[in-house]
Formats: sequence, structure tokens, C-alpha cells
Amino acid sequence: MARQELIDYIRQNLADGANAEQIKKSLSAIGWPAVDINEAYYAVSAPTQLKPKPVPQTVTTKPAAVFSNLFGRSFSIYKNQFKTLLAITALPTLISTLGVFIVGFLSASAPSRLPSPNTAAGFLSLIAVSALVGSILIWGQASLLYAIKDKTGIMESFQRGLDKVGSMWWVAILSLFAIMGGNILLFVPGTILSLSLSLSLVVLINEDAKGMDALLKSYEYIKGRWWPVFWKFFFLGLAMIASLLIPAGIIAAAKNIFLNEVFNFACGLFVTPFVLIYTTLIYADLKAEKGEVQSSSDRTWLVAISVLGALAIAALAALVVGMLAFSKPSPSPRLDNQKSAGSSALPNLLDGIRVETTNFNARDMKRIADIRQLSIAVEMYYADENKLPATLDELYPKYISMNLTDPSTKEKYDYTRRPNLTDYSICAVMESSGEKQCVSSLSQQ
Repeated sequence: MARQELIDYIRQNLADGANAEQIKKSLSAIGWPAVDINEAYYAVSAPTQLKPKPVPQTVTTKPAAVFSNLFGRSFSIYKNQFKTLLAITALPTLISTLGVFIVGFLSASAPSRLPSPNTAAGFLSLIAVSALVGSILIWGQASLLYAIKDKTGIMESFQRGLDKVGSMWWVAILSLFAIMGGNILLFVPGTILSLSLSLSLVVLINEDAKGMDALLKSYEYIKGRWWPVFWKFFFLGLAMIASLLIPAGIIAAAKNIFLNEVFNFACGLFVTPFVLIYTTLIYADLKAEKGEVQSSSDRTWLVAISVLGALAIAALAALVVGMLAFSKPSPSPRLDNQKSAGSSALPNLLDGIRVETTNFNARDMKRIADIRQLSIAVEMYYADENKLPATLDELYPKYISMNLTDPSTKEKYDYTRRPNLTDYSICAVMESSGEKQCVSSLSQQ
């Protein structure tokens, strides 16, 4: 018996004016057996055999109408496989997010234990962490593509996806090199090449194409159909912006970093599967129209552009590492003797989230380290003098060797001595969020 979701899918597309043969080819391309497709078509047509033959409809080619049809087909698959796709997306996203949170927390609570991002060692460490997080996310994408293609379960999708992590990385890197090379030539070639290679990962999973072959096959599928594919992705982008604009604005107005991270996590969780389904259907439609294409035997042009892009990226990375290696590192803050009576586990965790969400912004990290170092100096002053300093200037040079100021404005940090003359706070405004971060001390008894 034909599956009800397949019957509903065929009815919806026929009602939208889609060509029956193209629907069959699209379903076959994403893994539906021919027996199931034929049974579903029989179930769709059987109740209407006694009705007058409908007037043939002309298949529309207007971009908005084509997008509407493609969006509806994508949503039908998304709805039918929602639980499986959500579970596959959740695990890698959660692992990578927690990993970045931990690094951010350590950077905020104990920055002296980690290399600063504004040093060569810190920059290379950041690349290594990014590669690890990227591998986890790529594993999730490969697993999703298998679930979409073959309707595999969660564990089977993860197992098959794990085998493709290396291949997915290689194709992604080659795409990056090629697109960078195209952008070096001019913006227009870079844009054309970006779209032409957009199906590379889908081709890799669906046709088991390797490396450069996946890129060339993606190029061949989109060749001659660049504008129709462009409009499909363009309208998808508009739909995503329209649906997320209001909630994103509300979150931004709240100026709550934690809510912002939860919102970003939720967007990735629910949007990623849909985008991959949508992209897979674009590939399936092109394959149904053209048949399975062969990668061009002349790949010299793509190799040349990729080499150009690789050299540009290598030169840029070498320049950044060189500049950081020869730059004077910021002094390491001393946090082991800190007495911050206003601190607790929750503010420290929020500090970590703040630093992570600014991608380890060096200036915000320095501000946090500076006010904590100043807090140590104030506590040392209080222990010697049995009073708080009237201004931070009284700390130099006995309790702190250099005059710490905001790295952007060069102004002194905000120091407030409370009326009881035993409580104080030292604050800095974070550049990324506009929020004020403070270190304070309770009264000493």
C-alpha cells in the first residue's frame, strides 16, 4: 500500500501544476522506490477515473510560483521526517555549542590558562577549535543528507555520515578555494561560481562523487540554469529573513546574550534540515531535467582558480600569524588571588557566554582581565592601608605596574567607592553588547 505522505505529496504538486513525469523523477532521485511511486500515483488517479478529463495545465515558470511549489514540496518532506531530522540536527549542534561555551567560560574565568587570541599561539589554537567544531557540524550535515536521501533512521544516518566527514571537509575546502579565487578575479565571477558550486555536498552524498568531481558535477547541473537556481535561493533567503526578522529584533532589543544564543541555537536546529531538503530538491529537479551529468574532463580552469584561492588564503593566514607573532602580547592577568565577593558561578558562566558570542573578541577579553586585575590591586591596597583608594591612580606603581585603560577609548575604567568606604565596584562597557561588566567586593569584616 502506498504511503499516505507520498500520496499527499503527489496530489499537492499536481494541484500546483507540476509535471507528473518530473515529479516521478524527483522522487526517484531522492530515494523513493519505483513501486511506491507507482502505487501512490494509482491511489491518486483511481478515484478520479470516472471524472471528465481535466484540461491540461501549463506549467508556470515564474520565479515566485516555482519557489512556492518548491517550498511546499520541501515542507511536506520536512513535516513527514520532522522528528528524525530534528534529532539528527540537535546532537552535533548541541555538542559543538557546549564546546564553544566551555572555551568561552575558561577564557572569561581564567584567561591566563589559555593562549590569547591576539597571539600567534592563540590564533592557531582558535583555528584548531574551529576545525573541531566544524567537523562535528559537517558530520551532522552529512547525516541529515543521508536521512533525506534514503529516509534512514537516526543511528544509521549518523554512522553513514561519519564515514563522509573527511570527504565533506575536502569538498568544502575545495569550494572555499575556488570561490576565493573567483572573488580575486572579480566579484561577479566569484558570485557566479558560489552558486554554481552550491550543490557540491548534495552531489557528494547522492552520487558518491569525490572532491573535484563533486564540484564539477554541481557546476554542470546548474550550467544553463543559473538564473532559475538563483531565484530559488533568493526567495528562500527572503522567506527566512521575513520569518526571523521580528523575533530577532525582539531578542536584540532585550540585549540578553543568553537569549540571543538560545535563539541562534533554535534557528540552526529548525532551519538547517529545511534548507538541506530544499537544496536536495533543487538538485533532484535538475537531475530529472538533465539526467545524471558527467563531470567535465576539462578541469584545468577550476584547478587554476582553486590554486589561486588557496594561495590567497595561505598568504592571508601567514600575514595574520606573522603580525601576531611579532606583536607585543598583552600582560597576563593574575587571577589566582582575586577576592571578588560579588562573583558567583552564574555570572562567571554568563561571562563565558559573552566572550564566546563575540568570537573571543580580544578587546572585550582585555577589559574583563583588566578590571579583575585592578580588583586584585584594590584588595592588596585595602589589606595594607585598611581603606579603599580614593581613585585607581593610587594603585600605581606599588600595587600594579602599568596604568590600565580601555583598549579602544583609552579612558580609565569606572571605579566607584561606596558610601560605607569598604565596598567598591570596577566596571567596563563591553564593546560587543554595550552591557556594563563589573567586579565588586563585599565589605571586609
